[in-house]
Amino acid sequence: MLLIYLLFVFSFIPFIQNILYYDSPCVIKKDNSTGRCVYIQECPHVIPGIKKWIFPETCFFEKSEVVICCPNKEDSFRIPHTRMDSTPTKPGEKAEEQCSEYKESLRRSFDPNRLYPVVVGGAKTRKDEFPHMVQIGYDTDNGTSWKCGGSLISDQYVLTAAHCLSTLNFGEAQHARMGIISVYQTANLQQFRIIKRIPHPNYTASEHYHDIGLAKLSQPANYNRYVRPACLHAKHEIDYSWFLLTGWGYTEYAGESSDFLQKLKLELYDVEKCRNVYRNNRKAMLPSGIRDDIMLCASAPDAIGDACLGDSGGPLQAIKAYNGNFDNLYSIVGVTSFGKGCALTKGFPGIYTRVSSYIQWIEGQVWP
Repeated sequence: MLLIYLLFVFSFIPFIQNILYYDSPCVIKKDNSTGRCVYIQECPHVIPGIKKWIFPETCFFEKSEVVICCPNKEDSFRIPHTRMDSTPTKPGEKAEEQCSEYKESLRRSFDPNRLYPVVVGGAKTRKDEFPHMVQIGYDTDNGTSWKCGGSLISDQYVLTAAHCLSTLNFGEAQHARMGIISVYQTANLQQFRIIKRIPHPNYTASEHYHDIGLAKLSQPANYNRYVRPACLHAKHEIDYSWFLLTGWGYTEYAGESSDFLQKLKLELYDVEKCRNVYRNNRKAMLPSGIRDDIMLCASAPDAIGDACLGDSGGPLQAIKAYNGNFDNLYSIVGVTSFGKGCALTKGFPGIYTRVSSYIQWIEGQVWP
């Protein structure tokens, strides 16, 4: 592949168009179609052609990087290139920079002819409603068992719970799949090996604290309408009034896991009341009780519902930006950690790892 790439680079040097610049419109001469000048890694649908010695047209070179004329495609979702001279230093700046790029790409993909209302609360999801949702799987004697959830936060990293990365019953997380809402769906499915599991260094399996981790995929995901990342909520303060919990977990206590991705509307739960609910767990998994600095309590006040087994690692999220109520961008506020008697009691709180408390650690791993 390296040889093919080098031949591609040198074969097009005489044809560099100096009048073009990054993200400018361009024309593909062979069929007179239009495109935009982007870095080659931002145009994944040309890679299969390059492997067959079919090279895209070059806009120009920037140092050692190739900027090509990427064909316009209806379902393309391109993340703009992050400039190397951008050096955020404050915790949260890198995450916010990435989120701004996700929002810009979302704006460009807006299709005014495809409008849907935002529907929330204990229901199945649309096939493109939560494109950052990931299922995490484990190797068993009967094949892959999908037991946890996660959120795509970059093209190669999934945010999940630390306890999902390595389990007593199923061993280490080995697989990640996305682009689907049904466990039987194959259209738009992308599936990867997990090549690196990164629990937070302060996490221990004997306690519920610091239950957050990252899974690195074997190769970058291809962004489109059904697969794209979510933002990270970087501030301790939370100004959202409601949230969505999503997962394929059990829909009732002692029931069966759902074949379809489910969503449930939640609100934050008073932390003092939450501490009282879990006060009997203090000597076991919560020796310091519920810690507001690193945890969130949330519940469904108007319904019987909570995170259940199989939802672990999935996102507690808020809508960050709209795109005609069709393509929404989400901000991950919490990671599903644990609960108590799922789906048994109206308004009973579940516990979520507070993402903002770990933003600097996440940035150091994903965007060093």
